[in-house]
Amino acid sequence: MQAVPDPGVPIRPGVLGAVGGAALRRPVLCVLLVALPLLLVRLGAKDAWEASEGRPLQSAREMRAQGDWLVQYTNGEVDLTKPPLYAWLTALSFRATGEESELAGRLPSVLAALGVLAGVVALGRRAGGARGGLLAGLFLLTSLKFPWQARLAELEMLLALGVVTATVAFHAALCEPPGRRRTLRFLAFHAAWGFAFAVKGPIALLLVAPGCLAGALARGRARALGSVAFLATFPAFLIVGLSWYLAVALRNPSSLDTFLSYAKGENVGHLRDPFYYLAQYPLYALPWTPLVVLALVRAFRRGPGVEAGRAAVKPFAWAFVVTFLLQSALKAKQSHYLIPVVFPMGAILAAWFADAWLAARSTSIPAAPRLLAILLALTVIVEGVVAAGLVPRFNADHSARPFLTQAAARVPKGTRLGWTIFGSHSDYLWYLPMDLIGTHGLVELNRGTETVESVRAFLTAGGVRYALLRGEEADRLADVAEVIVRDDSFQRKDRRVALVRTKGAR
Repeated sequence: MQAVPDPGVPIRPGVLGAVGGAALRRPVLCVLLVALPLLLVRLGAKDAWEASEGRPLQSAREMRAQGDWLVQYTNGEVDLTKPPLYAWLTALSFRATGEESELAGRLPSVLAALGVLAGVVALGRRAGGARGGLLAGLFLLTSLKFPWQARLAELEMLLALGVVTATVAFHAALCEPPGRRRTLRFLAFHAAWGFAFAVKGPIALLLVAPGCLAGALARGRARALGSVAFLATFPAFLIVGLSWYLAVALRNPSSLDTFLSYAKGENVGHLRDPFYYLAQYPLYALPWTPLVVLALVRAFRRGPGVEAGRAAVKPFAWAFVVTFLLQSALKAKQSHYLIPVVFPMGAILAAWFADAWLAARSTSIPAAPRLLAILLALTVIVEGVVAAGLVPRFNADHSARPFLTQAAARVPKGTRLGWTIFGSHSDYLWYLPMDLIGTHGLVELNRGTETVESVRAFLTAGGVRYALLRGEEADRLADVAEVIVRDDSFQRKDRRVALVRTKGAR
């Protein structure tokens, strides 16, 4: 049974019907063939990129060492700031590749990115036909932010996979008449939504619900959200999304307070001012930002002469606008949260506009498709050179690995190492050997305004003591500590750091 056409959408090949079949496989394969070299070449050439990438890498390493697969660990202590799904996949990747490396840790993100691209091709096909689906995938792949994010060992691509998969299933369900097929697609929607929740928690509510509701209203299918099929399959969201939280709470009931605190937005860092995304998205969507803007204007334009085909893209235009405004109006976090909804919907809009432009210009400008293909090829080449060449070279000058590797080599085995320089920077832990990691070996000495005094007490407590300190702390403790290794331009950020040892100890 084919999908039910949306009201007002003219039937033309590729726009309607099921999203599977050869008509979908061909554009998906084309996009993936372009994506694989862009995302995989020299994937492990650069060191971990700050704390957000270092955390799942280090968590996977510590989970394996602890033998506890329920929760993540940071320096030997339970870390409930994120669900462990990406860390699980990273640990599996470590095992499959036989090494604990940045390359293995980034593979789950790349695989998730390929799934996101396939989902966007399917959605783009619904909005603009076969060519629209192909262009949507290519536009997303070549947007400035997407390949960068896909090559990082972070949760965002896995989150985007859940959100995009939920969106594909949701719109497929809306195009089905009541019956078994609609029920199964709503079941897939709720399961994918729960998966997104299991990846990163309550943010999945904002990334899925508003956009899908706006899309249903734009299609005139909002009543489907009150159907038996939709409501009866909702438990799939709870089962998939909340199982880990329930398991952790059953093991340790006090963890429920931690989860509620994070759900309220407490203890959440990296906050930005409202409407932060208004400046970020136009930059990160390059070079396709102008097409997105033109598509939004055309999608919402009223009056005669506007093609009826815009009805197919309006659900995605509304999802883009509603999600973007909600994210912008709230206290926004990093631009990562644009990846799951705003970038895919923007790519679909740009592809729909480009497809209409190519159709209109095919007679007046016969070379238009060729020109667009050349622009896409040049974009892929430039982004490949940047990702595989320039970024690793830049990263080599900013990595903490050289100093920490040198420092770790100077610390005798079995020695407890104090530190003040790490904070939340799990990438620093990633560069240290496991015999120094954990509460038995790496002792946090940060005590607010009393940090220097706590370090002094640690170093003078008896025996040989080592500590990794900020440069100014090492200077103030020169009477009790001697510097073993020093770096006065740590990560090229002019943050002096030093490995010190109890003075006079040998």
